Amino acid sequence: MASKIEQHEVGKFVPKEEDVLQRHVAFFDRNHDGIVYPWETFQGFRAIGCGFILSTAAAFLVNMKMSSKTRQGRLPNPLFPIVVKNIHKAKHGSDSGAYDSEGRFVPSKFEEIFSKHARTHQNALTSDEVKAMLKANREPRDLQGWFSSFTEWKLLHYLCKDKNGLLQKDTVRAIYDGSLFERLEKERGTTKKKGFSLFSFLFFVILLASFALSSISKPEGVGKFVPNEEDVLQRHVAFFDRNHDGIVYPWETFQGFKAIGSGVVVSTVAAFLVNMKIGPQTRPGRFPNPLFPIEVKNIHKAKHGSDSGVYNSEGRFVPSKFEEIFSKHARTHQNALTSDEITAMRKANREPNDRQGWFSSFTEWTLLNYLGKDKNGLLQKDTVRSVYDGSLFERLEKERESAKKKA
Repeated sequence: MASKIEQHEVGKFVPKEEDVLQRHVAFFDRNHDGIVYPWETFQGFRAIGCGFILSTAAAFLVNMKMSSKTRQGRLPNPLFPIVVKNIHKAKHGSDSGAYDSEGRFVPSKFEEIFSKHARTHQNALTSDEVKAMLKANREPRDLQGWFSSFTEWKLLHYLCKDKNGLLQKDTVRAIYDGSLFERLEKERGTTKKKGFSLFSFLFFVILLASFALSSISKPEGVGKFVPNEEDVLQRHVAFFDRNHDGIVYPWETFQGFKAIGSGVVVSTVAAFLVNMKIGPQTRPGRFPNPLFPIEVKNIHKAKHGSDSGVYNSEGRFVPSKFEEIFSKHARTHQNALTSDEITAMRKANREPNDRQGWFSSFTEWTLLNYLGKDKNGLLQKDTVRSVYDGSLFERLEKERESAKKKA
């Protein structure tokens, strides 16, 4: 049966009635053949109201994470297909338990979500209650499970909260069998866009081809780009310019993140999010490039808001702003930040209605804290200083290379 599905033989895939997890995922099987490809995931996320960048990131994150788990024992497929009938094999940990190991719905576990965590309203969850539930469900050292649950529930809350910011019980129930997706699509009037999209296919083929180049060194061009000495932001970004030509492509961003210790999933998501967001900003007035190159010399044009102000509008380092990070927010240790102090600093730096800036600062500082904190969980002042000029990246890469040689 599996071979028939993968060969796209005639017939329409119908998920098992009792397998609620299959029904949940089947919405993204846009041509109903039992296989979900990245461009179908992209179309599905767009259909329920997600933006272009979020839908693209979701397509690669979801398919790269789940594909191999639903195709166990087979050779890797560069298009990362998800086999819907095997979706239960991709079930992650640190979840609510509302799906059992076979993908069936567990009513008692669903009821526990609200009986244990709905403190303000009996049949609805606030944002803080969602956070509390996620923390309560965490299994030790299950970082992938924590991340998966966090992104799933945050997206659900973002798309489906009511005018009072509450996530209603009926809405949560509808997410488990996928009926919520269908409702959202109808509400947004996108039913006419169902099916295969040639644009989506070509777009993802281009990006997948780009990603495939991640393990291939690009030949050196004429000359070597050298960032301005006084432009610290250029030096920060230049680490990711792996062939020193002044251009950072997604596969170079991927290589850079892998070099400093990030996993495949984080590096992939970072490559597409960073390049898709920053690339066009560093190439103002030019025709869009589907490979989203970042021009290092123009990186100051991509500086986001709600930051610390340590980089000025020209990309130069501002010592007084750097010192303020610690004089204002380092309450426990004079020259180090705890995780809570980083959170407080980010909130203090938020500019009104600057959601992109908030998100950018959140991801940057969270990743920095994850990679750079010491054994006591502290982010030292010297470490933070070194990330601004990119020297931290070089140090992390050397440490990883040295550890590989010793192993």
